[in-house]
Amino acid sequence: MVNDKRQIMNRKTLTKSKLLCQSFLPVWLAPLAKSALFVLSLIILTACTETQKEQPMKINITTLTTQGLEGDLQKGVSASYAALLNGELLVAGGCNFPDKLGFEGGKKVFYDEILHFNKTQNQWQTVGKLPEAAAYGVSVAIPTGYLWIGGQTATHSLANCYKVQYSKEKGITLTSFPSLPEPLDNFAGASIGSKVFVAGGSASGKPSNKVYYIDTATDKEWHRLPDFPEEPSVQPVLVAMEQEGDTHLFLLGGFFGGILPACLPSLLLCGGIVCNNNNGKK
Repeated sequence: MVNDKRQIMNRKTLTKSKLLCQSFLPVWLAPLAKSALFVLSLIILTACTETQKEQPMKINITTLTTQGLEGDLQKGVSASYAALLNGELLVAGGCNFPDKLGFEGGKKVFYDEILHFNKTQNQWQTVGKLPEAAAYGVSVAIPTGYLWIGGQTATHSLANCYKVQYSKEKGITLTSFPSLPEPLDNFAGASIGSKVFVAGGSASGKPSNKVYYIDTATDKEWHRLPDFPEEPSVQPVLVAMEQEGDTHLFLLGGFFGGILPACLPSLLLCGGIVCNNNNGKK
């Protein structure tokens, strides 16, 4: 009887440890409006062993200085591009309302500066310019750098895609990458290794259900996957993961626009095939 109980407990512990092995660590970097820029790091202090107890998640928030920012950039920007390359933080583009807020009749301004945070001098430095002042695109890590994808300017949406590389010796390099099949802004992106996925947002100016994919190691163009179901989703969040050889995409949140209220859908795509949506349908 005692042995049976121990076996049951061991099986429970093993099952729990397997669940811990499926934890993933997303890192979101974004400059916020007002007076400071923040780096948010989520650190999951768990180990995939059968004996170690689960530890609580800790969130470390470090406030970075605004030293070195010039003009209206000192007020902060939203919807910028970002990259963390060789431990070096880059932030590019973005937009804000430097004079008055939008609901007060203020005019939105877009920026083209590429900024690098110099940890030694504890200040920001302008290290380059985007081809156009832009915001509302996607920043995705790949093995050879980062991709800055799509977005919009003050007048139009973008299909452009650039591979971003940075080193202290050579500075920043933007290399043209295969463009999206159509302009996208306010969409979401995620990557697993060399595989990059983008979904939702505004496609050619309209709320979209579309999902696109490219393998940066082998492909010369983007491929369209099946659309996700339900309403289109603007400004969603996309998370990608691999499990037992299958690729899974989680599409979270967003809104449709118009008179409809914001929604909080959750969606699981397996290799482009919907496995489960926010209504629990299979």
